[in-house]
Amino acid sequence: MKGETISLDELIRYLKGLGIAVFSLPERLEIVDGWPLTPKNAIDKRRLRAYITAKAVEEGAIRKEFGNDYLKRDKFSVDDVIQGKVKIDFAQTPT
Repeated sequence: MKGETISLDELIRYLKGLGIAVFSLPERLEIVDGWPLTPKNAIDKRRLRAYITAKAVEEGAIRKEFGNDYLKRDKFSVDDVIQGKVKIDFAQTPT
């Protein structure tokens, strides 16, 4: 719910309690205020992938070449996302 917080450890404990396999557990938790949406008001998964991939490159978790290869299917590049050429707006919510 809005205003509540959760940590990655709490989330993992909860998911383990549900019997989720260890290999399926998240490695990170990103808290955002909304979602990037497509013109049809659906969550824009392409921009979500681009956002998290660029963030992983910036944090040194993956190499830029890997990120670019991963984003190739979405016709994005890591540099385009980092430089702001790809607009990713998290202020929207689907209706």
